[in-house]
Formats: sequence, structure tokens, C-alpha cells
Amino acid sequence: MPATALQISSVINALNEVGPRDIYPQFDESTIALDRIEKGGDDGLKAFSTLAYREGKYIRIQAHVSGNPNVGVGVREGREYTRPGSQGYDVLKYRLKRIHAGMSHTIEAESHAGGGEQSAFDAPAQEMAACIQNIRKRQNKIILGDGSATLCSVPASGNNWTNATPATLVVDDASDMKVGMEIIVRTKTGGGDGTGATPALTEGGANAWPSTTDSAGNTIYKPAKVTAVNTSTNTLSLQYYNGVNIVNTTQTLCNSMGVYPWDSQAAVPWGLQIACDNVNPSAHGWTPGGAPPTDAVGMSCAFGALDRTTAANAWWKGTVTDLAGASVNLKDHLQNLRRTLLKRDGSLSGRTSILGICDPSIVDQITNALTAGQRTWKNITINTNKPMSLNDGLYDAVAFDIFAFVGDSDVHKGSSSTSYGRVLFFDPDKFYRYILTPWGLEKGPDGVTWHQSEGPYGRMTSEFYAYLATEQQLVCTSCLGNAMFDNVAL
Repeated sequence: MPATALQISSVINALNEVGPRDIYPQFDESTIALDRIEKGGDDGLKAFSTLAYREGKYIRIQAHVSGNPNVGVGVREGREYTRPGSQGYDVLKYRLKRIHAGMSHTIEAESHAGGGEQSAFDAPAQEMAACIQNIRKRQNKIILGDGSATLCSVPASGNNWTNATPATLVVDDASDMKVGMEIIVRTKTGGGDGTGATPALTEGGANAWPSTTDSAGNTIYKPAKVTAVNTSTNTLSLQYYNGVNIVNTTQTLCNSMGVYPWDSQAAVPWGLQIACDNVNPSAHGWTPGGAPPTDAVGMSCAFGALDRTTAANAWWKGTVTDLAGASVNLKDHLQNLRRTLLKRDGSLSGRTSILGICDPSIVDQITNALTAGQRTWKNITINTNKPMSLNDGLYDAVAFDIFAFVGDSDVHKGSSSTSYGRVLFFDPDKFYRYILTPWGLEKGPDGVTWHQSEGPYGRMTSEFYAYLATEQQLVCTSCLGNAMFDNVAL
């Protein structure tokens, strides 16, 4: 079964409601970063079509990286001219990534929910509508990440594994973990092709994480499932997806490893955290195989398939400031960053051009610093695909000079400690989501979208399942306006 089915027990409290509009979500589903980067309507699509073209599973963007160095050169009478120069160009490459979501329901839940006009709760339709919003929330987290799909990490020291029924694992930050998540624990190295090593967790006396081989010869490891989350102690309770206990006799075995959605290591689109940085993914704690940009794995090895360690690619680096646990300071941080960004790209001047997205507490911190410094700032609202200076949108922001700061609790914690945060600075006009295939129900060869599940003995059950899928990638056309404040006090 791909997911826990929508059963009678899970919808019984909603069956007597007058309609889906009366089912109120009790958790945050806002998607600030995703909404701001999306380019909606024909104008957005036309603009992007002039910037990029697709080459198989890759997106290619031509980049003008330097001007002719030998222009405007004086010459003495009768002397030689300088050697002719030329413009400098390069190509940015982004590999498309496929992401999916599974849904399931039972015939009983659907039939009991079809109680006429007074019971308008259509179980599959409601499940799909809610799933779409869940998807956007997950994509918002992905778009703020670094492309590794890391949900959290196991601390480097300490006895973080405890054998119990179920077993428990201490992680650095459990706030993004949910009960029912199917996960896998893997080493962070080798992550570019999703082959980070798995720890030797046992089942039935085996010496490695149980696995099987698919028809293509790929090794598929058995999913683990989160059965409980304690955000106070950052502890996960884990079993294999079928309820079998996970056994581990070495309490430090998983230390320094990453926790990922099952089989999704490095399989998600790029995010702002890597776009705003000045390094390759290896500096984020995961080391993909292959050297950029020559092979298929290399497309996951470097953002835009360009090696940021090369001095000639300095134009493709963001501006990074490590605050080392300090609060944002007006003079040392914001004003310095403003000068740096305008020196890199003068077109950012004269407008609210740079969005700084961070934890809401850091927005308050910046507002207090601006007020104490007696600087002029104002409250604005920002929206999708509109200039931030229009002050016409859904999300509250604080505008100062070329910056607009907006709070988003999905921004990942600082690199040195989960007690710290980040501010991700970027020009939204330089980012696009290239969508080859929009979200939709996957169809089999026979055109069927909902499929009947088999039970453990090969018999059909009353459960039906379906998958939603999309193929897309986050694309950046310029890093000149990208920056990051890392390890900011929260």
C-alpha cells in the first residue's frame, strides 16, 4: 500500500458536515517562498521561454558572463592595435526532477460519505484537494532547501539510537517530521545519485538494512516509518513500514547521517539555500558523485552544473555572511550587503528588488534594528509575480531600501546549530519554476488512475490508491543578487 488509506475511522467525524468548506485545517499550510517564485499566467511562461530551452531531461540557459576586455583602448600613431577580444558566455544546466504524492481510500469510506446533498463530503475529491495543499507545503520546504532532500540530521556525537519497541533516534531538529512519514537514514556522501550508504540496521538477524532489487537492477531499501515524534527532545520513534521492529546494537551507528524521505536522497529540485550560497553541495554536508558538469550525476553535483570552486565562476556565487550566532546589525550586515549587491548588479538600485526570507523572529529582529537606528522602513504586502514595490499582495513584509523582509517558518536552520537561523536574499525576478509536467494523476497504460490494492496474500482489498506526479526544477538565471546571512540568532 502506498499510503495509509482514507478509511471510515479517519473521516467519520466529517461525514455529517455540510461540505468540504466546513472542514478547517488545524496546521500551517502557507507557502510564501513558493508563491513568490512562481511566475503565473501567459506573461510568466512567455518570459521564461525566451530565456531557456529544454534538451531532453535538462534545461539549458545561455549566460553572458563577461564583456570584451579589449575595448576603448588608446593607440599611438603607427603602433599595433590590441588583439581583438570577445564576449564571454557559458551555459547553465538544470536537470529536471520528478516528485510525487500518493493517496488512497477505501470503498467503504467512499460509500458512507455519499449520503446525498446533505453529506457533500466526497472522500476522494476532498483527499485530493487537501493533498494538493500538502504538496505545496512540502514544495515550499524543498524550495528553501539545498537539493539534498534532507529532513534532518543525526548529531555527530552521543548515543543517539536506542533499541526499544519501537526504536528511537535522536536528530538535530524534529520539527519537520510527521507521524506516518516513510523515511530512510543514509550517509550524506554519495548522495548525488541517491546511493548514500545505509546503516547496518537489522531485521531478523541480517547485518544490513533490508533491501531488494527492482527490474532495472537498482537496490531498493526497505522503508522505515515514523511512529511518533517528540519535538521537545528531537526524538523519532521508528519501525519498518510493515510494523517490524528495527534492531541496532551500536547506539552511535547513525551519527552524522541524514534522514530523508524514503528513496528521495538528492531526488528533489534545487532550493534557495544552495542558490544563495557560494559553494557546491559538498560544502552542505552531502557529496554527490561525479564531477560537474560532464555526466548525468554531475547535474546534481553543482548548482546550474557549474563548479563554484573555480575562480572564473565567481559570478555564479552568492554573497555569504556568517553571523556566528549574532543578531542582524544594520551597519555591519545590512548596509554592507547593500553595497556589495549594488556593486555586483547596479540594476537592483532604486526599487524594492531583493526579498529576504527568514524565520519570523528574525524579521522582528531586523525591524527593531531599523527602528533603533532611526531608519525609514514601512510595512508592505507582497504577492505572486508582482513587483514588491506595488504593496499589493498576500504576505506582510518589512521594506527597507532595496530589501523586503518576510517571515517563513519553513526556512532551514543555521549551518552550525539548529539554535540559529538564516536569511536568504534573492531577486525573485531571476528565479523560475520550470514545469515540464504539471501536477496531475498518473495514468497507467490502460488509462486508469485509481488502482486496487492487493493484500499480503495476493487477494484484492477494498482499498484504492493513486499517485499525483510532476516533473519540474527551480531555475536561477543570475546569482548576482543572491546572498545569505548564516547562523543568525533566533
